[in-house]
Amino acid sequence: MRIKIDINDPAQLERYTKNAVRAIFEDLLIRITEGVYRLAKIGASKHSRTGLMEHNLYFKVNLKQLYGEVGIDDRGMLVDWRGKKVNYAEFVHFGTRPHLIKPKRAKVLRFVKDGKFIFAKEVHHPGYKGDPFLYRALEKYKQKFLRS
Repeated sequence: MRIKIDINDPAQLERYTKNAVRAIFEDLLIRITEGVYRLAKIGASKHSRTGLMEHNLYFKVNLKQLYGEVGIDDRGMLVDWRGKKVNYAEFVHFGTRPHLIKPKRAKVLRFVKDGKFIFAKEVHHPGYKGDPFLYRALEKYKQKFLRS
């Protein structure tokens, strides 16, 4: 049994070339998206008290439109911020300015510091520089990809 590929037939050549190039791009897209996801998982694990952010990290690939996505799902991660619900992973990733934290329903805030419970009417949060671990994962994978 055999199959004949006639490169003298422009229509057949175009069809095979188009299919082969598409398959290569699809495979490449899956590899890149999974690679960035694995590196982002390592970055997210550094910010894990409950494991929720790392657990909510996901990747998906749309082969029809040829794009990949790595992100952090909102399940259990929404906090109130300026009257709307925001995924707190954004604060971890991009950081925050110094701000005041006051209790919403209770009379005092309670948190743990040095293994002891601390109670306060308000807390002056110093802000946080942020850790852009998703961007870093993409950049790290890009450098690895360009070297190979």
